[in-house]
Amino acid sequence: MQMCKAIDNPTLGNDTFAKLYHAANVYYNYTGDVKCFDLNDNSDPHDLGGWQWQMIMPTSGSNEDSIFPVYTETYTGHSRYCEKTYKVQPRPTWITTEFGGHKFLS
Repeated sequence: MQMCKAIDNPTLGNDTFAKLYHAANVYYNYTGDVKCFDLNDNSDPHDLGGWQWQMIMPTSGSNEDSIFPVYTETYTGHSRYCEKTYKVQPRPTWITTEFGGHKFLS
């Protein structure tokens, strides 16, 4: 609820990045004490790293047109990691098999 309020805050106008920042700030800085977010310092109090084994999300897009860092992982590398760490093989089509999404309108 509070994240939605941050995103819908009319004082932010159409500044998408500001809206995302304020929504993340509600989640990662609910105490108001954090001055900077360093997502690479392994200090995530919510332990979101646990999602890494859950699923392979089918995505597309350009690294040049994204606000996120370049993603250099490969399916082969991810598959090896899953096998070594969790003793399972990923099912890359499970999301669309389970929930659909093959025929999006454009």
